[in-house]
Amino acid sequence: MKKLTFFAALPFLLSVLLVSCQKEVKEEEVVVPPQGPTREAAVAILTEFASHLEGGDYSAAAELMSTPPGMTHEEKTEGVKGILEKNEISSAGVVVLAEQGTWGKLTEVFGDRGVAWAERWKLDPEDCWGLGFHAAETTFVWNGESLQIFRCDDVGKIVEAAE
Repeated sequence: MKKLTFFAALPFLLSVLLVSCQKEVKEEEVVVPPQGPTREAAVAILTEFASHLEGGDYSAAAELMSTPPGMTHEEKTEGVKGILEKNEISSAGVVVLAEQGTWGKLTEVFGDRGVAWAERWKLDPEDCWGLGFHAAETTFVWNGESLQIFRCDDVGKIVEAAE
């Protein structure tokens, strides 16, 4: 039986080490830490919401909103139709809100008013977030994976206020 010398076994040892290191890197790449609610996510959902409304896709816009207790998707779809007409949101308003708005936990941004809004929707205020600027008020609920809008007020009107 032949004895392997250290130098003869070195290529084998290096290949084992290389393979095990590659495995660890791949496993680490797969594990993505959960990302909580962010300002960027809120702006992205508002941008998408405004785009759907401006394009007349009310059903898609309604999908981005949290459903109040007892409301069907059809009722929610009907309800969002007036948001654009009342200038509650616009793409230009979302840009201003994104640049100049205050983002944070609902209670930090809107205080007791925010708590009242959340409670009216039967939401835990601790799961709610806000983005506001002047009279523009947007609120979101975090469901553990994504944000959903539950209030959008005066975002289309802040373009004039910012100028």
